[in-house]
Amino acid sequence: EPYRMGTAAPFGLCGWTVSADTRPKGEIMSPYYPAVYPDNEDCFYTLSGRPGQRIKLEFTDFDMYYGGDQ
Repeated sequence: EPYRMGTAAPFGLCGWTVSADTRPKGEIMSPYYPAVYPDNEDCFYTLSGRPGQRIKLEFTDFDMYYGGDQ
């Protein structure tokens, strides 16, 4: 079974909602990881916990750069 990050956003949007009720623990990642992120692509992740619950994020691989003309 393919990895499912959460509930996908409506068609045409790059985003996911991850709910503590259905996925209390897991990973989120760029839909293109580990490939290069396309220019002008905006993706979002909505992390939804229960009242009083904390959300912990650990980054294991994070890279930002400006590559100029390619």
